[in-house]
Amino acid sequence: MIYLDQTATTKPDIKVLQQFVDDSRRFFANPNSSHDLGKEALEAINGATDDVLGLLKANHHAITYVSGATEANNLAIKGTAAAKKHLGRHILTTPFEHPSVMACFSRLVDQGYDIDMVPLDANGHVDLKGLKDLLRRDTILVSIGMVQSETGIVQNITDIKTLLDDYPNITFHSDVTQATGKIAYDINMLDLASLSAHKFGGIRGIGALIRRKDIPLKGMIDGGHALDHLRSGTPATALILSLRYALKKAYERRDRQYEHVRRLKKSLIDRLSQCFDSFQPNFSDDAVPHIVNVSFIGYEASELLKALSDKGIYVSTQTACSSGASLSRVIMTLTGSKERARSSLRISLSHDTTMEDIESLCVTFKEMNLR
Repeated sequence: MIYLDQTATTKPDIKVLQQFVDDSRRFFANPNSSHDLGKEALEAINGATDDVLGLLKANHHAITYVSGATEANNLAIKGTAAAKKHLGRHILTTPFEHPSVMACFSRLVDQGYDIDMVPLDANGHVDLKGLKDLLRRDTILVSIGMVQSETGIVQNITDIKTLLDDYPNITFHSDVTQATGKIAYDINMLDLASLSAHKFGGIRGIGALIRRKDIPLKGMIDGGHALDHLRSGTPATALILSLRYALKKAYERRDRQYEHVRRLKKSLIDRLSQCFDSFQPNFSDDAVPHIVNVSFIGYEASELLKALSDKGIYVSTQTACSSGASLSRVIMTLTGSKERARSSLRISLSHDTTMEDIESLCVTFKEMNLR
């Protein structure tokens, strides 16, 4: 098996899984309980929260633990819209956002909110002048993902934040799911940030919305006592602690992993460029090396994916949350080419990927008789 779909989900780190089992047995009590066992579980969660905020160097933030980045995006976007509708109903985003973000905006349009798409330049980066021209007095939210999940294109969050500083009514949200554990970033540039543990060696079912403490936000789930007012329910103690462990391990290996993955990507692109006339890369020079989007003009991506899967090599055609579509909306927007959008594959790498994996992939492409 050669697993090259690391962007969809990573294999859980074995030490994180072992710690999760231990914590599930040790901290089994409800953290909302007032007895000593409950207090012990709550103290463990509070310690994990302090550690996560410390790793992120989040100076003025708190954490709402959720089931994953999809829920975090929903809470950030819908929660901001509900909390600030008295200030306006205008929201800005880009056509590159994750399906969980785009679905939120579709729902808000039905509720009377005005959503505008920020223009992008030829390399897929936010056009700052275009963004500025769209800003209005009634703009309440700007949501722009940090790393695009199909292409790896990185947005300049710092420049965007500097532009938004002149508009105090705007909340700045970013889905940092594909950035966390891959690249360094300053979370203090963001009012709201969504992430999910299973993208950096953690366990599926736990994510977080990192939020500035002074940002107005309305919770989406009502109920009894909880860790904070934004999400009721019994806290998943062991899952929360597992996010801390996974993030710590991801940060420890981040720089080393980046260089390793950069070498893998260079080798892959060099080989494909030399061997196949139909090959076209779909990413900018500054994209993260972990996400390698390529097209083979004249071939259907779904057929290529199946042929690779039959040989035990696993890639994807789009984000896992939008797979099944006939062509990639993102690649169509980036390149303007239906052929490239229809034939695009996302090959995603991690510290677990080896040069032998890259060699096997290229050999397999040759065996498939690609032009």
